[in-house]
Amino acid sequence: MKSVVCHGKKYEVEPHKLALHNKNIAEFSEIEGLNSLTELQELDLENNRIRKIEGLEYLSSLQILNLGHNCLNEIANLDELKQLRELSLAFNQITEIKGLENLINLEILDLRSNNINEIKKLSTLKNLRELYLSFNEITEIKGLEDLQSLRILDLRTNKFHDIKGLGNLLNLKQIFLGIKGYADSYKLNGKKIETSLVRYLRRGYRPVVPWGIPSRIRFDFMKLYKFQTQVKAKKVVEFCRHPENYYTEPHPISR
Repeated sequence: MKSVVCHGKKYEVEPHKLALHNKNIAEFSEIEGLNSLTELQELDLENNRIRKIEGLEYLSSLQILNLGHNCLNEIANLDELKQLRELSLAFNQITEIKGLENLINLEILDLRSNNINEIKKLSTLKNLRELYLSFNEITEIKGLEDLQSLRILDLRTNKFHDIKGLGNLLNLKQIFLGIKGYADSYKLNGKKIETSLVRYLRRGYRPVVPWGIPSRIRFDFMKLYKFQTQVKAKKVVEFCRHPENYYTEPHPISR
């Protein structure tokens, strides 16, 4: 069985998997023997102190890479990992989406809790099924038009207000949106969406609230605090494409 050495301690490689989370690793060079694991399929380096991605070009069979909870501020040096299917870079300090263009087999991308303000450079990821971008600084929903395989999209707790960029995602099954207070803080094509969308979304969400909160006070809880919603994706996409179908009164989108 193959193994690596990190900080003087030997770690065996389970069948095609190496787990080195919580090992206080700051640089990939601290993992002796990593570049010899050419058949490795899964690498877990979550919750370390890694600041730069490097030394992975030899891991050509890698399919799952977890670099969540590190100190990364840039996505780089992943070009050779063309077999990668799942990539987690959540809970880092990344400011820009880049360096992913060659990962054409990627199916799951987790970029939660970073400092990203723009969705871009994802158009080549035709196989992407799940995209997690919650808890960032995103101000506009765009750059998703070519992701027609996308099934799950998580955009909770960002800074956008206009949902127009969702209209082309016809295969979505789930959308997670973070709403502060009331749903009518959103806009479509720059026009404020009034109470019709509030009623519309309330038919589609499943609120996520702390355990133990009785259902009878759930509505008041949502009025007072931020809440997360799982909106029925097809309804929201259809609303973005044809908002006029969801208003009984003259709607603000057409004014």
